[in-house]
Amino acid sequence: MKNIKIYHGFLLLVVYTLVGLWITPDYGFSIDEEVQRNHGVVAMHYISDVFKIDIPCIAGQHEQVDYRTYSQRYYGNVFQLTAISLECLFGIKDWGSRYLLRHYMVFLLFSAAAFMMYFLMVAISQDAFISILCLLLFLTHPRIFAHSHYNPKDLVLLSVYSISMYSLYKVFKDDQIRWLVFHGFMIGLLINVRIVGIILVPITLFILYSNLKDTLKKRSISALIFILFAGLFTIALWPLLWENPFGNFAWAFKSMSKYPWLKDLIYWGEAVPSVDAPWTYLFSWIGITTPFTYTGIFIAAILLVSYLVLKNPIKNRYALAILGLSLGPIIAVLLLDSILYGGWRHLYFIYPGLILLSMFFLKKIKTDYTRIYKWVTAVLFLQIIFTLGWIGSNHPLQFNYFNTLAQNELGKFEQDYWGLSYKKAMEMLVDEHLVDAPKKEVVFSYDYSGYGGYELLSQAYKDKIRFSWKIEESNYFISHYRRLPDIAAYRKKEGLYANLLFEVMVDGVPICGVFKLK
Repeated sequence: MKNIKIYHGFLLLVVYTLVGLWITPDYGFSIDEEVQRNHGVVAMHYISDVFKIDIPCIAGQHEQVDYRTYSQRYYGNVFQLTAISLECLFGIKDWGSRYLLRHYMVFLLFSAAAFMMYFLMVAISQDAFISILCLLLFLTHPRIFAHSHYNPKDLVLLSVYSISMYSLYKVFKDDQIRWLVFHGFMIGLLINVRIVGIILVPITLFILYSNLKDTLKKRSISALIFILFAGLFTIALWPLLWENPFGNFAWAFKSMSKYPWLKDLIYWGEAVPSVDAPWTYLFSWIGITTPFTYTGIFIAAILLVSYLVLKNPIKNRYALAILGLSLGPIIAVLLLDSILYGGWRHLYFIYPGLILLSMFFLKKIKTDYTRIYKWVTAVLFLQIIFTLGWIGSNHPLQFNYFNTLAQNELGKFEQDYWGLSYKKAMEMLVDEHLVDAPKKEVVFSYDYSGYGGYELLSQAYKDKIRFSWKIEESNYFISHYRRLPDIAAYRKKEGLYANLLFEVMVDGVPICGVFKLK
């Protein structure tokens, strides 16, 4: 450990970024991506109308939709507006290229967040080994690893949240105007990505006002500068707020706290309405989709940091802030009875905070409990090695990671709820069954993610198959078993599920099936 240097972490991140860019095209299409792009197009037309500028590259796309009355205008658009701007700049019109561009953007943003997290951990811990170990924890959660290559909502939020923690630390150490302005920009960006980012506003004010070394006047001036720039950047980056900042912000906050997703969840083998999901839903999903050792150190870190904060809150005020950023969103979800679905992906953004709490924990026990520290780091390192092996052997299906606590099987939990495995299924169909096919075969699916997966295929695969929405002209049916009726038909081998050709499996559990049509 003495030979570990800070620059080793930078080399690790460079390698990680290069490998990540290389494997990004391997991932499929998530069902929400088209919807998110549409939000951006509607907002772009609004910008075009407000500034009286012509944007030819989005001509004919959702021009009839009025952003002022658009039902889903509560979504921030900065990521999609950036992506659409790049589409226009580089003349990208191909459907698949549009979304591959977004996949690269999501990954590069996450990689930038990883660099910021490493800078932050080195600055706080002054310990290269602990910083690199915690960086590996940050990079190797299997589900987050997969989502960092395509998820345009939850992983963008996680990444911006991570960078905001870095800017918060700079304000904590040095509340000069430049850092207050930069942090205000990050808060504006964060709130645009997801309105839950507003949690950083009171936490930043706590950091500023708890700095007892400054006079009350100095603290108040710093707070005023921060609030001013955070407010200005929030309004400037979010078109929704241009005409009625306070009224529209309140409406968006209310809408997002009670997001109207009214469908059934598959939870421990039962169909549970999303509005009736028990409070255990969130904790169950975190518990069954995170490696055991990671969960263990997070719990130990929360307990230890809570003790240190209670003992001396002013001395440990940055740790208190991170504790709030990690646990605050969970408490808010429980108090507001917010609707959750798709596992815990809506709260992936608390993961960076849990990593920082783990860093505080490791630094403390290294100082006071050396023997325990050695055992903990050894176990963590072994778990990371094992998890990396799993990530590699299940590429690119890491989004379906469950630990042994889940005792996972089809129908017990939602598996590939976003339909990302369609692309892999089509590649396997060609590689294993259609290499010598004399003509193009036709594949069919009810799901838009199936079409998206097809469009992301390389041309060599498209030369062998084509996608159709018409079952009567199709040779193969593909399903990702999204709903319980689909699973029931699959088990009974009824209808379209009668003639199974092969399945895409993760840890022995089928997540997508290809069926031969007569």
